[in-house]
Amino acid sequence: ALINLEGAISSTRVKPDPGPTFKFVFPSETVGVLKYLHINAVSLANNHSINAGSGGEEVTRQLLSKQNIQAIGGWSGVDTVRTATFSGQGLKLTIIGVHMLLDIPDIQDQISKIKSDPDQRVIIFPHWGVEYEPRHSAQQERVAHAWIDAGADMVIGSHPHVIQDAEIYRGKPIIYSLGNLLFDQDWSVPTQQGMLIGGAFTDDGVELFGLPTISKNHQPELARGALKQNLLQKLWSSITPSDIIKILN
Repeated sequence: ALINLEGAISSTRVKPDPGPTFKFVFPSETVGVLKYLHINAVSLANNHSINAGSGGEEVTRQLLSKQNIQAIGGWSGVDTVRTATFSGQGLKLTIIGVHMLLDIPDIQDQISKIKSDPDQRVIIFPHWGVEYEPRHSAQQERVAHAWIDAGADMVIGSHPHVIQDAEIYRGKPIIYSLGNLLFDQDWSVPTQQGMLIGGAFTDDGVELFGLPTISKNHQPELARGALKQNLLQKLWSSITPSDIIKILN
């Protein structure tokens, strides 16, 4: 289980900043909550992971590590080497977090090196795109295609705060934005909607399913009925299932 952690975890209270940009900092108890939720890894590859100061990102990593939660990526492009790796069912899965709001780190050689092992599967988890846009940008598409050309098996994105569309490129799924799972943007309906993606790698490729979520009073819950189907349709609308991917509604 992997989430994007949009901020730093601090063992000390951080003084509020009256500046023009928001700063997100979580109390140290947050680590226990993540452990309770069986979160295995979090991405720090985002624009808020250093909101507790220059040393706050490392403190966040240390607090997570004590609970055996892997922290991937970081605010800097060089942090793409901080990956998470999991093993099971004869395969190894590596997840690379990429913060793309500053620049576009070149990770194609990194992907190719990992994929030199035929038992490896690679998911790229980028922080990218245009906020509040329901469809992905040309830049997102270009970079995602390059990653898959280098060997990546899947791309799952965050940052736009709304669910974006998905596509299949060379038989590999690209989910451009999951939207918000838990966030305080209650001023619009789309920013209170999100998508959980589950699935499994198989000998034939990958099986995926989407679990749409909605937030009520800052508490996420699974969407149901017509809303669930509408959100799934929004995500998968441009995809035609093939023999390498099964979209399960």
